[in-house]
Amino acid sequence: MAPNPSNSSSDNESSNQEERSPSPERTPEPQNESNASDVAQSEEGAPGDALDDAPIPKRNPPDMDNAGNNGGNDAAGGAGGNRDAGLRGLPPAMQNWNAFCQALYGHRPPLPEFKGLGHEDPQRYLRKCEEYIESYQIPEGQRTSVIEKGLRGDADKWWQCYKTLDFDWPRFRELLANRFDSDAIKGELIAQLYSKKQGDKESVGAFLQEKYLLFQRVRPNETEANKVSTLVNLVKPSLRKTLRPVTLVDFADLLNRSLQAERDEGEETQNKLKATKPVVSDNKPASQNSDKKTTLPQCWHCPERHFHKDCAIYQAKRGSQSENWRKAADKPASDATNSNDRK
Repeated sequence: MAPNPSNSSSDNESSNQEERSPSPERTPEPQNESNASDVAQSEEGAPGDALDDAPIPKRNPPDMDNAGNNGGNDAAGGAGGNRDAGLRGLPPAMQNWNAFCQALYGHRPPLPEFKGLGHEDPQRYLRKCEEYIESYQIPEGQRTSVIEKGLRGDADKWWQCYKTLDFDWPRFRELLANRFDSDAIKGELIAQLYSKKQGDKESVGAFLQEKYLLFQRVRPNETEANKVSTLVNLVKPSLRKTLRPVTLVDFADLLNRSLQAERDEGEETQNKLKATKPVVSDNKPASQNSDKKTTLPQCWHCPERHFHKDCAIYQAKRGSQSENWRKAADKPASDATNSNDRK
């Protein structure tokens, strides 16, 4: 019997529809506890990746953010958050307390010192005192008691007469200027500037520095050439003969050449002392007897060098003389006894 073509076509269409239709969903098989833990660990990842995988919170409006921050600060005590918020508006050096203290005290000047010497300028010292007072914000009633601690030497001795009187700061300035910066003091310093010369044992460096500072105080308008020529005439003659043939540019050049000349002079003096010192031969050391010969006196009774009491010849002569004197002294006594017996 021949197949029916209509039936075959219907069978093919039904088979195609069955192939195109989706397969039914499979229900997942249950997993054991070990597989479940491995899956959970793989989903969580490493501990360091927890923040990266955390969900991003939603952004609240500004008012809500402020309210939330305030609430957190109140819960934590409010001190730390408010302090950090206040430091954010300050410079970086002031946000750290240690850095702020170092920056604050690093620029403060030290306590000025004044010894009352001729080359020290009292007006310059008082200006430094004003800077010190302003830097430390010293109250008006404590300024004199703080500044007087910087007085040294003659200035300190002078202030001892006024220390118990408790003068204020303006009165202190007036007294110090009258004592160390008066017209009479300036006249004495000018005479001292051109008359006082360098001593034999005085260092040329200290001498020139003091003279130059004195020039700046009493003769500030003097030219550099006049200062240098005056200072050359005030140094020692041994240094002056070295400095005069040289063309000196300024005070620094004068100071360097003077120090070098002083060192050369010291080396020359040491060489002269070594040349005049007697040299003792190392091969034949001097004996003790030869040293005594050079130190002991010449004897009057013999050609040797020793004290007279140690001379053997002198002792022998002295002994014979003493015996003869005793014999001569005993002889008249015996004669007197014999004469008495005769009578």
